[in-house]
Amino acid sequence: MHVSYGALLVGALGLVYGLVGRQLSKRQVTIGAFVLLVAALALVVVPYFMGVPW
Repeated sequence: MHVSYGALLVGALGLVYGLVGRQLSKRQVTIGAFVLLVAALALVVVPYFMGVPW
């Protein structure tokens, strides 16, 4: 997957997550935040290790 498509996907997930965050429990909010953080970091780290510079 190209980096920009991944960024759009993570951005869309963050937007949806932000809109429904009030309806979730505190545990679900915490887990979702960490999942989004890991996905965003993966967008930077994976291409770096594959030798694709920004």
